Amino acid sequence: GKLGHQYDEGVVTQEPTCTVAGRKTYTCTRESCTEETSNHTKVDTILATGHDYQNGVCVNCGDVCPVQDTNGVYQIGTAEELLWFAKAVNGGQNKISGALTADITVDATWPGIGNSNYKFAGSFDGQGYTVTFDNTTVGLFGYTLGSDKAYVQTKNVNTDGTVNGEAALIARARYTNVENCINRADVTGSSYAAGIVALAASFHGATEGGYVTITNCGNEGNITGGTRGVGGIAAFAKGCL
Repeated sequence: GKLGHQYDEGVVTQEPTCTVAGRKTYTCTRESCTEETSNHTKVDTILATGHDYQNGVCVNCGDVCPVQDTNGVYQIGTAEELLWFAKAVNGGQNKISGALTADITVDATWPGIGNSNYKFAGSFDGQGYTVTFDNTTVGLFGYTLGSDKAYVQTKNVNTDGTVNGEAALIARARYTNVENCINRADVTGSSYAAGIVALAASFHGATEGGYVTITNCGNEGNITGGTRGVGGIAAFAKGCL
């Protein structure tokens, strides 16, 4: 009959990195293992090592992590740090919180904070600073989603520049408080277009609202398009606004 495999100790054929898994390949060493027996080699996955941040920089790959204050809030002062924050949220760390420490400009590659898989559920304080968008397709936030007991807090953020998307501040929000935010960006949307929040208390496919409060906010930008809804503050609201 056919004999089973007897594998060696294996060789690392792809080293893992901070964010990408590696591979280890094992080869069957049994001489009597017949050719008819398949899988003379096998491959195991080596988990990604994860970042090792020291003083805000990963010692393994050089990735930049914003410094946290004593409350764990990330202090964001550059475009690179803001992009790190967005990628962290969009990758699953969606309950982290951040605060701006300087004016920042982001380019067309900007992904927005929060996506359909991982909606932002933390807090963000602009501290009066401005985020300027250089022809981006999304504003500062893509999706925000808190709960009836823990609202997302977004405050003191100014926006400027040009956004070819739904909103300069938040595209789609539920269970979110927005306070003291001013938009000066020009926004051009297709279905919805707004300066502050495009869809307040509503996501596509949602069966319920999720109240959004917008307090002491203003729009000074040109808002155009929005065949289904357009507004300086909000394009569409399905809850307490």
